[in-house]
Amino acid sequence: MKERSPGLDLVRTAAILCVLVTHAISYTGVMSTPHTAPAFGVYLVMRFAAMAGVPLFLLLSGYLCCEKRLSRTYYGGVLSVILSYGVIASAAVVVSSVSGAQTYTVWEGIRGILNFTAHGYAWYVEMYLGLFLLIPFFNLVFDGLGTARARGVLILTLAALTFLPPTLESFRVGGAALDVLPDYWRALYPLTYYFLGAYIRKHPPKLSRIARVILAVIATALPCILCYIYTVHDGSYAWYMMNGFASATAAFSGVAYFLLLYDLPLRGKPLRFILAEISVCSFEMYLFSYITDQGVVRLLDHLGVARHSVRLLLLIVGSFIASYAASRILRLISVPAVRWVRGKCKI
Repeated sequence: MKERSPGLDLVRTAAILCVLVTHAISYTGVMSTPHTAPAFGVYLVMRFAAMAGVPLFLLLSGYLCCEKRLSRTYYGGVLSVILSYGVIASAAVVVSSVSGAQTYTVWEGIRGILNFTAHGYAWYVEMYLGLFLLIPFFNLVFDGLGTARARGVLILTLAALTFLPPTLESFRVGGAALDVLPDYWRALYPLTYYFLGAYIRKHPPKLSRIARVILAVIATALPCILCYIYTVHDGSYAWYMMNGFASATAAFSGVAYFLLLYDLPLRGKPLRFILAEISVCSFEMYLFSYITDQGVVRLLDHLGVARHSVRLLLLIVGSFIASYAASRILRLISVPAVRWVRGKCKI
């Protein structure tokens, strides 16, 4: 069995934690805190640091999959994604119906699972399935370019098409968004992240550890400063500033955090074991967190926990533990099941 990379496990662990923090910030409404309060600065840093979650997952895909080729074995890997999504989305439908949050008929539940509307976080699965199917062809394009220069030009072109328009739209001129560039291609930002991850794999940057730390600090501070300036000007939280995974600052922080963590030489066996455990469960944790987030929020409401900071902390910790436990149980069944199907089908 190929030895795991603890640095990459750390990246994936950081990514799922960022996703949970992003959702917790949304559920708890902490960004409504007055901008004059010290806590607002803490929440602002948490929000923009956590925006790197999805970029980190996509960068990992590029880094790990850039050598994949068109084969039955490769496409057989989609079975685990489909099975995990199908089971967890079905559970979400049942939980929603039982809790009264939304009632589904049998057909509505099936249709919601198939069209990715029955699970609030399923957009990522819908996007990833398409990316997964196209990866061997993307790799042919990337390898065909041959040189670091040509590959860099491809990435810069994609970045200009996907990151630049939404970034400029964050700024306001006369109260209106600065939408001065065509943004038709902005939805292709997952492809930009994929190729960035592939580029790092094939052309590792020669940066010292201290340089990477400085980059990560700047990447975290820059969107916070910009957002705070606009928040002070508006008198309330400037939600539109660098909002979304296609903003230049989200890309900057994603790449900076990835470079900081991906090749860290972690040597402690207990730490490596914990990171590996979380890493292998991260996809299922992401999906289960849709259920656990809502469950923890209802529990906090029932207990009368009103303080923003306490609700935020308990939601992050509670959803992390619950989603990991549920994921571990599911994988006890799903991993052998997928292995059996792939063996029978010779994929």
